[in-house]
Amino acid sequence: MNTIQANITNLTSLWTTTSSIFKTYDVQHNISYGYIQNSQWPNKIWLNNDAELKSEDLSKISELINLNSSMLIFSYFDTNGDKNNDLITRNGFIKRGVQYGMNLYLNDLFEVLTPLILKKVTNSVDAKTWSTTFEQCFGYLISEKTINKTYHKINYFTVYSQDELVGTVLLHFTEKVVGIHSLGILPTKRGKGFANQIMSQVLNESIRLGMDLATLQASSMAKKMYQRIGFSEDFLVQHYQLEK
Repeated sequence: MNTIQANITNLTSLWTTTSSIFKTYDVQHNISYGYIQNSQWPNKIWLNNDAELKSEDLSKISELINLNSSMLIFSYFDTNGDKNNDLITRNGFIKRGVQYGMNLYLNDLFEVLTPLILKKVTNSVDAKTWSTTFEQCFGYLISEKTINKTYHKINYFTVYSQDELVGTVLLHFTEKVVGIHSLGILPTKRGKGFANQIMSQVLNESIRLGMDLATLQASSMAKKMYQRIGFSEDFLVQHYQLEK
């Protein structure tokens, strides 16, 4: 299995699935984009293939951002270690951040020391709780409206330790791949091993469901934790905003 492509396919499928429900997903030539009004996610624009990035691609991306939604973030999948940052910034973009595309082949079950309750979002009350908790964990908003309209296709979970809310996680399945997204812990619950335990339970459940590969996009802070679990780094996701 091409783990890089599997990771990118899962991530872009999540963006596509979500924005398609709001009828804001579109494809222009080799560029896709999707956004949701009054929400800070997914709001992404990306190239559909791994062809060499050219100035004309960036010009088209700039045009689409200006025509459709200035909130769109250009996510560039750096899969070959190429040096395109200068090219991108010369074309009017500012780097907003970077994530590490990581993967783990699923074989043996993981030890679960502290079983947690993963409650799937199935109604508007759950959606509001998930949205509020996510914003506290990450500092930006996935709106309640977004979750209400998409939870029948996207697997959102709030996580509890006994009766205490500790965080969120989102799972997205593409063929035999489970994408693990939005794994966040409330600030008051950090440093207690909850993220590791959530991951262990999610991976075990994915194995039981017959998944072969787990993928995620990690922050610099979380990368080492995922590496200790067994994830390998494959590529970078570089995020850029069009300069105003």
